[in-house]
Amino acid sequence: MRPYIHASHEGALRSLMIIHLPDGLKLPRGGLNKDMIRIWDLYPTFLELAKAEPHKAGLDKKPLMGKSFVSLLKGDEFEPENYFVSAFHRTRGVIADG
Repeated sequence: MRPYIHASHEGALRSLMIIHLPDGLKLPRGGLNKDMIRIWDLYPTFLELAKAEPHKAGLDKKPLMGKSFVSLLKGDEFEPENYFVSAFHRTRGVIADG
């Protein structure tokens, strides 16, 4: 584990993600991509991969946070959000641009 992973330092903001791609998503084997995605980008991505819609029953729904990164997995053009927000114990935070 990297030092300071519990804090609002760059070591905690950027974490490794390993993905096993299904058929149809072609990226070079052993490829490395440094685009920044956020934790809330996972749900829209999983929905798109599953060809599913978000759950609609229950309380009034707000628009989904996050952006699908399926295009990134396909090797196509991907436009990541240009900000990242992290908070630590309600006392410190980071807003990173790019």
